[in-house]
Amino acid sequence: TVRGSRGTWSAREAFEAAPHGMAMCGLDGRFIEVNTTLCRILNRDEATLTSLDVTAVAHPEDHNVYLEAARRLLADDVRVFAGEMRFVRPGSSDLRGHVSVALARDGHGRPHHLIIHLQDVTRQVGAEVRLHEAVATAEQALLAKTRFLAAASHDLRQPLQALNLFVSVLSGRETDPAKKDILAKVERSLEGLADLMNTLLDISKLEGGAILPDQRAFDIHPMIRRLAEEFTPMAADIGLTLRVVPPTAPGFSDPALLEIILRNLI
Repeated sequence: TVRGSRGTWSAREAFEAAPHGMAMCGLDGRFIEVNTTLCRILNRDEATLTSLDVTAVAHPEDHNVYLEAARRLLADDVRVFAGEMRFVRPGSSDLRGHVSVALARDGHGRPHHLIIHLQDVTRQVGAEVRLHEAVATAEQALLAKTRFLAAASHDLRQPLQALNLFVSVLSGRETDPAKKDILAKVERSLEGLADLMNTLLDISKLEGGAILPDQRAFDIHPMIRRLAEEFTPMAADIGLTLRVVPPTAPGFSDPALLEIILRNLI
């Protein structure tokens, strides 16, 4: 008997009330006693289970797990053997269980029977499998995106370089100060676009953990000026006024990545 705060329990009552499946088996593996929980999770009644042995309910590919447990316990290699086994359930899918097996001895110290504790981990294992599949799918998607960005940045860089060349030639031939100022702004916008294209591939590598931000102190004013010149006309087109207050402190960040963040925010 077991005495506790809730009164006195017999060993049988404690065995029956266990939240996980429990069984006592002979040294030949035949079930001697089983609790209600084990009957429920193995989808068999008590009479059926006590007419079978462990290998009759275990998955054929996992018989060796139980046999190894019995061998090591009888050889006194371990006091408790723990492992995972699959069990066949009639009318239902196979069960994945965490099994603990211990050897009980008689009053003379001779091996008498085995005590088995079975915890159903089918859902946990299924969740882990789905998680691994989701991670693998995400990794494949990230790889596909990286390849796409690499191809896109290469293909777009060619016409961008040509456009930059044309603007440069046009700026050299233009004498009107107002037009030259506009062309200078176009050139700076093209430089910003070129920088953005050059960092596209680096962004994909950053997300994949392949590179780290190159943080350093730098003058943030040229970046702010480029962004202001780029977005002021866009703001005016929709009736907004973009007001820029340049910072007085130097920046400390990865300049290329920070410019992308600020461009997206604006």
